[in-house]
Amino acid sequence: MAELAVMAFVGGTALKAKGAIDAGKERRKSAYIEAAQWDDKADVTRGATQREAAREKLIADYTGSTALAAAAASGAGVQNINVLNLMAEIEAEGEYRAASKLYTGDQEAQGMEDAADNLRRGGDAYRKAGKMQALSTILQGGSTMYGMYS
Repeated sequence: MAELAVMAFVGGTALKAKGAIDAGKERRKSAYIEAAQWDDKADVTRGATQREAAREKLIADYTGSTALAAAAASGAGVQNINVLNLMAEIEAEGEYRAASKLYTGDQEAQGMEDAADNLRRGGDAYRKAGKMQALSTILQGGSTMYGMYS
């Protein structure tokens, strides 16, 4: 009868240790899935801001074209220094707005990627903690058995 109790105790300890390892693995897997979602969000954010930046450049091009047409219609001519300065200002503003969009989007995406990295590190820590919990369970079970039979 004592042998059956020992086998049950050892089996229970082993199952508890296996459960701790499996729990750590599952938490890591979950963290990695969430991290992948954050990586995807970062990619979408970068793509969207690239489209917004391209739109800002297009708006600047249209604005410059409209200003040039208005200058030509007024008789000022395209070689007039005021017209040239206005065109340069419009182009510079468009470049600035596009660069600002890209920078803002990149900063947002970087924050998302940082969150993903943190989740992966946390997942790795959960896996290690599961292994440590399993080891602790085995050692505790061994200690308990030693105490029972010493």
